[in-house]
Amino acid sequence: GPSGDGKLDTLLTAPFSFVNETLASVYGLSGVTGSNLRKVELDPTRRAGMLTQAAFLTSHGAPGGSHPIKRGAELLERMLCVELPPPPPNLPPVDPPKENVSTRERFAVHGQSSCAVGCHALIDPLGFAFEHYDGIGAYRSSDGGKPVDATGTVELEGKKASFKNAIELSKLLAESDDVKQCMSKQFLRYLLKRKDLAGDEAS
Repeated sequence: GPSGDGKLDTLLTAPFSFVNETLASVYGLSGVTGSNLRKVELDPTRRAGMLTQAAFLTSHGAPGGSHPIKRGAELLERMLCVELPPPPPNLPPVDPPKENVSTRERFAVHGQSSCAVGCHALIDPLGFAFEHYDGIGAYRSSDGGKPVDATGTVELEGKKASFKNAIELSKLLAESDDVKQCMSKQFLRYLLKRKDLAGDEAS
């Protein structure tokens, strides 16, 4: 097929994907049959770029639903180059799913525990942006019997920016110099097959 334009903005905001019949059902699309992948336009109010596609959401989800910690930590480490420490050994587990309790509510309680609060103040707001998507990336407007709350804030270029959902967050990330610098660093790491060192700064 045709090659892409190689732009970070397209990667993070373009509302299209390549789907077969099985994947089309996750996106709520009809009229796609067979196992061959084909390009489709997605609903731009629900999908924008790689972070709202099933591949990212499923690999950073959980069998029982979304997983804000996995999704938020991946963004911090891969797109903002934040080095997160390993979780402390005494970190309590997240409460199991309960009726009439949303995923966001369960994970927010976990993130407020004394040994978690430092890291989770960074991780959770980004992870909560993806609460419109369940464990396999299907769109949902309610969770735990309540409307989904996917709002949050992200610090970019030393300033806090607010977003209503993952689409707005993706747009902020696509425009951010912090993200562009991190992506350059990730390319260098990929090429060198190691983490960058002080001596690599000029590169």
